Amino acid sequence: MTDERRAVVLIGMPGAGKTTVGRCLAHRLGVPFLDLDDAVIRGQRAPLRDIVTRGGVAALTAAETAAARALDTQPRVIATGGSVVLSAPAMDHLARIGRVVFIDVELDELARRIGPDLDARGVARTLGQTLADVYAERLPLYHRYAEITVRSDDLGPNAGADDITAGIAERLRSSPR
Repeated sequence: MTDERRAVVLIGMPGAGKTTVGRCLAHRLGVPFLDLDDAVIRGQRAPLRDIVTRGGVAALTAAETAAARALDTQPRVIATGGSVVLSAPAMDHLARIGRVVFIDVELDELARRIGPDLDARGVARTLGQTLADVYAERLPLYHRYAEITVRSDDLGPNAGADDITAGIAERLRSSPR
C-alpha cells in the first residue's frame, strides 16, 4: 500500500466482487480485511434483508452510515455494501480514512452474476426497482466518490479476482495521494 496509514475502500454494485476482491487485495497488501456488511449485521443483530424489510432502504443506509463512521484510519481493505454510496456522510468519512476504489462491472454482467431473484442476493432497493433502476441510480454516485476506478472488462474477458486485485494494486502504486 502506498500510504500505510490509509485504508482501501471498495465500492460498487452488488455482484461486482467487492468481498472476493477485497480478501485477495488485503492478502496481497498484507493488511486486514473488513466486510462492512458484516459490521452492519453485527451492529444491528439482524440480516441485511431483515433491516430492509423492517425499515426500508433508509434503515439500511442509516446502519451502513453508523458502521462506516465508526471506522478509523487503520490500514485495511474495506468492502462496502453496494448501497453505501446513498449516504454522503458515510462516503465522506470513508474518503477521509482511505482511498476509494470503484469496481465497475457492466449491468449485463451484474445481472448474470446476481440472477433474477434480487431479494435472494440482498440487493437493497425500493419496491418495484429493477436491477437496471438501481444501477442507474448508483452509477453516478460511484463515479462521484471514486478516486480510482477499475473496470473489470478492461482487464480482459476472463478477468478474475486476481486480475482485478493486481489492477487495483497497480493503480494504488501509480497514483499516490
